[in-house]
This record gives sequence, structure tokens and C-alpha cells, in this order.
Amino acid sequence: MKALAKGLGDCAARLRAGDVTLTAAADAPRSGTLTTDMAAVPADAFFGPVERIALEEAEGRIAAEIVAPAPPGVPRLVPGQRIGAEHVAWLTANRDLGMFLLDPTDPSQRTIRCVAASAAALG
Repeated sequence: MKALAKGLGDCAARLRAGDVTLTAAADAPRSGTLTTDMAAVPADAFFGPVERIALEEAEGRIAAEIVAPAPPGVPRLVPGQRIGAEHVAWLTANRDLGMFLLDPTDPSQRTIRCVAASAAALG
């Protein structure tokens, strides 16, 4: 508890001194812009051949994992769902704001599991 209080005090002091700034959340896309386009059977996407793709390059790919921000923990992507430009924009903006994502297999939140391109071409 002391470490938390010290950390918060240090953060407040750095903010007052201008050593650190907080990112404005107003510029992040709203979750209402996200669509749901199921392009594959969820089980096929989850259990089939996958590859890891940089999040910024995932537009048009098919998700092979669940991506749910917390709170509240409601999935924004599920296996089998096509990743749209709005998903990439929303996820990268909120990741950069410090959002915590449940479920992705990459703890850095820089990549996402997608259906392998060769498997997607077959489906």
C-alpha cells in the first residue's frame, strides 16, 4: 500500500512539474464504430492454422482469438470475425492509452492471432 501511495505521489509531482503528460482519450475512436462481420466459423478460426500479425497490419484478416478490453470485459473481436479498419484504429488507440486487454496471447498487445493466410484463402 505504501508503494502505491508513493507512486501516485510521484506521478502527481511529475505532472505538476511538466515531466509527464496524460494522453487525451477524446481522440480514441468510440466502440460504437466497431462492426461484426463473421467471416469464418469461430471454432475453425480458433483451432485452425494461425499466424501472428502486427495489429497495425491486421485489417481484412480473420481473428483467431478473443480480444476483450477490461473493464468491462466485453469482447470486441472473436475468432472468425473479420478485422476492420475501425478495429485496428480502436485497438491501437486504446492500447496506446493504456487499456488492459483480456485474452490476447501477446501480452505486449502489438500482435494478434489471425487465421493463416493460406487457410483463409481455402475457406
